[in-house]
Order: sequence, then structure tokens, then C-alpha cells
Amino acid sequence: EFRRVLFRSYLLTPLEAAVGTRHTDAARVLLREGARVDPENFPVLYCLAMAGASEELMSLLKVYAADRTDADCGETRLPL
Repeated sequence: EFRRVLFRSYLLTPLEAAVGTRHTDAARVLLREGARVDPENFPVLYCLAMAGASEELMSLLKVYAADRTDADCGETRLPL
């Protein structure tokens, strides 16, 4: 029997990695030190937080979002 193992690699920003792994403190430090939440990356970040069921991260991202606080997670492609 032959089994093929497929390894995937992902390219993430530090903020995406922190949110995707539910490290709220790391995300908070990154945001405080200048990581940006803008209309382009907010849907990905918010949907990563939602996928991880992290209300705390979802709230944190909304605080730092410039003017975008909605995301269609059904249509947003996640990097993981």
C-alpha cells in the first residue's frame, strides 16, 4: 500500500499567525507596536479569530480596525 503525505506551507504575517493560533497577548503586542488592521486584511484576521472562536480577538481587531468592522467569512479565503 502506498500512502502519500502532503505537506503544506503557509505564508502568514506575524499578526495572522498570532490570531490564527489564538495568541491574544501576542496580537495585542503586535498591534500596539504598529501592526495594521486595514480594510484589506481585516476580513482575514476577523475570520481567523471567528474560526478559532476567540471573542477576545474579534473584539480586539474591531478596536484597531480603521473603519471596517464587518467580514463575510463565507467569502473570505483564509491562509490556513
